[in-house]
Amino acid sequence: MHARFACFIALALPAVAHAGFPEDVTPSSMTDQGGVRVVDSALLGEAYARMIRELGASIDSSTLLPARTLGASGFEMVAESNISFIDTKNNDGTPSTWERVTPDESPSKVFFAPGISLRKGLPLSIEVGATARWIGNTRQGIFGGFVHAGLLENFEPWPDLGLHVGYTGYIGNDELELGVLDAGLTLGGSFRPGGKDRLRAVEVSPFADASLQLVTATPTLDADTIATIGAVTYGKRGGDPTTNSKAVLMPRFSGGLQIRAAHLVIRLSGSYSLKAVPSVAAAIGYTY
Repeated sequence: MHARFACFIALALPAVAHAGFPEDVTPSSMTDQGGVRVVDSALLGEAYARMIRELGASIDSSTLLPARTLGASGFEMVAESNISFIDTKNNDGTPSTWERVTPDESPSKVFFAPGISLRKGLPLSIEVGATARWIGNTRQGIFGGFVHAGLLENFEPWPDLGLHVGYTGYIGNDELELGVLDAGLTLGGSFRPGGKDRLRAVEVSPFADASLQLVTATPTLDADTIATIGAVTYGKRGGDPTTNSKAVLMPRFSGGLQIRAAHLVIRLSGSYSLKAVPSVAAAIGYTY
């Protein structure tokens, strides 16, 4: 009796895992579409390349921040969420990239990644931070860190100017290793609504940002599957050009607004990575 029950559990667990995480990115599933074997490596290679661009843009968790830093004694901890909007259908009716790389072939149009972010101010208008997020309906996550430096701060009437550099790693996928290095400039300012005599505790900080994202990726599949789906290692130069390529470089343009009231901080932002996906983000938390 116990042996039969154990066998039943052993057989059922893979099905439960499959059903419970329908948005897992599984490049190996590209070889089968609707129960039909797919062996067109050129077709699958194009889909794989698009997936790398869009996944890289979606996981880049460098928190979009105002140009002005926290200050040497400042600290911030927020709950945040990033949502990217993915095109999951092809106009000609053929399977899309995301239909090919998700187990149930029915991907969501929304890439949802909630998490937490911390940042700490340091002397010389520098701050460091870290972000951890879970990717909704998957077994994957995101972990990243960043450095933000104020190049020009508090020189009214001139706007603030900040420089940021960060790295985000995609974790928990045994078929793909992927990371994003980003660097950019942020332009913005801060003001108090109604002047200094009213709403003294409220500070509003709009900002705009221009960044470059550098995506590296390595498929961790067997050689036959890699060849069948036309997968390329991005960020590895030299060797076979059919399997190695330079990293994917994408410009990203963003804008946002931060509202700070005493120790409460609320931040909203939106961004678009060229040839990839648009995203929106929201954060709320504690700061001093």
